[in-house]
Amino acid sequence: MLLEAFTPEALAAYVPGVERIVGGALERWTAAPEIRLIPELKRLAIEGICGSFMGIETDAVLRRVVGNYDTLLKGIGGIPFALPGTAFKRALGARDDLLVLWEDVIRRHKDAPTGDGLSRILGASGEDGFTIEPDALKRELHHIVIAGYIVFAEIASLVIELDRRPELKARLAEEAAALGNGPLTLERLDGGDLLTRFVLEVKRVTPVVPAFFGLSKSEFEFKGSRVPKGWMVLWSPYASMQEGGIYADAGKFDPDRFAPPRSEDTKHEHAFVPQGAGSKRTSHRCPGEDYATLFMKVFLFSILKKGICWSFPRQRLEYDMGMTPPEPKDGLRAAFTRGARR
Repeated sequence: MLLEAFTPEALAAYVPGVERIVGGALERWTAAPEIRLIPELKRLAIEGICGSFMGIETDAVLRRVVGNYDTLLKGIGGIPFALPGTAFKRALGARDDLLVLWEDVIRRHKDAPTGDGLSRILGASGEDGFTIEPDALKRELHHIVIAGYIVFAEIASLVIELDRRPELKARLAEEAAALGNGPLTLERLDGGDLLTRFVLEVKRVTPVVPAFFGLSKSEFEFKGSRVPKGWMVLWSPYASMQEGGIYADAGKFDPDRFAPPRSEDTKHEHAFVPQGAGSKRTSHRCPGEDYATLFMKVFLFSILKKGICWSFPRQRLEYDMGMTPPEPKDGLRAAFTRGARR
């Protein structure tokens, strides 16, 4: 039922709203002499997700959501004891406030459904007529938002990689121009082959989470080691795509690795796993994977079509790997300007 919010029809319906939100962010950034891009991208991610899935566009609510998720993520790696003043205690408080907010959003959508993602979920039911109860749905909304929120890290990586490769940016701009003008649609975005490959390569090289985890459902063997049923299993998607022996010269940023005849992402069924592996319906693959890709494509297409340029003042661009997701240590200070429209 949750997957009803991620069908091709739903994704196509989200494009205009995401484009509008990205355009508003670019207007803010180019109007300022300098910004800290990481906080801005967090705001952008929340605005996009809340707009697409819950129709939320009120500034006060969005600030509340951004602040709570920032607090929550800072507490994820903390010692799990809810002592006063600890990051973990603050994270629990932020989570509880968000669940109250999502409960109110669900109630209003049941009274007046729209065409957004939450309305699609509420309109779905199982074969036996089963529907998701509000208490469960508010937790699933929390899951959707926190999982989607990390797209800010992928967009930050996108901006950094473009800055390092002006020749590649020029090629991408030519392709964006060739896709034509008019309303942006999912079909136009999917027509950009290089644009798609660039976004996939950004996903491959971005360390979003240190590991996925779960319990083994049955005993199995991996590379000669026996793993009993019930043991915790940790798996790093980033390391798998860097050191798994699938990608040639894996440390090199190379979007063309996704193009035929190389198509390195098809060498193994789990070769490309930035947001989990397996089926979205039955496994640990994120149902919002295609939405994140769409978001990144809209952002990339918008900066290319608008001729947006940027520079990074002297700062540390290396990642703080103690954060989830990792962030550049100085907040990614940047100065954006608008060039000639392409």
